[in-house]
Amino acid sequence: MFCSRCGTKNPESSVNCFNCGQSLVNVPDRTPQTKAENLREVQKTPATSPSRSLDPRKNPWKRGDLCKRGSNKAGFVMDHTAEYLEVSWLGDRVVERIPIEDTGDLLRVAHADSLAPGGRTYLETLEARESLSRIRDGINERMKRVKNENEKEGLNRLTRRLAAPNKCKWDDKHTVTLWQLLIEPERVGSIFRIRDRIHRIFCKRHEQIEQLYRQINAA
Repeated sequence: MFCSRCGTKNPESSVNCFNCGQSLVNVPDRTPQTKAENLREVQKTPATSPSRSLDPRKNPWKRGDLCKRGSNKAGFVMDHTAEYLEVSWLGDRVVERIPIEDTGDLLRVAHADSLAPGGRTYLETLEARESLSRIRDGINERMKRVKNENEKEGLNRLTRRLAAPNKCKWDDKHTVTLWQLLIEPERVGSIFRIRDRIHRIFCKRHEQIEQLYRQINAA
């Protein structure tokens, strides 16, 4: 049996603990729990943190909050001041600046730091949407400056490289620079352009991407 005072294991017939002298008569066996057992007990205990109110009068609006107007219109809070609330509505990509006195019909359905489907917070989801929007707008602006069909085809090949699910090591390592080459080519130095051109010549992965693209178009 184990001593209730010092935890020392004693023979079952012991009357007193041979380490500290504690009486072992009519004392229940208290086998010390291991750290792993204690950890499992903690993990089984449900979190009891109080839930926050979704009412903006009790918890002010924050950037990344998810709100609704009516039964179908939902959007992210982009900005908030004492005078207005700026909301980016999902679907139509419209950003509306709503005076505070007209926000009574808005319902907050999730806080910015709550987890959205997919494991990100709603604020992180908003920031990812903003990044994709900037990339899309940048590509559209870049395409307007295309001078000929050869340049257009080069941009299309670069876009397919960046969108490929399994990039080669070079593309994976230099993704940011390749995006700059696509959207803001003036920011990319000539040395990188030369190295990338050489890489394209010898990379088998690029050849596979283009073959797959030709097969899809021919189907």
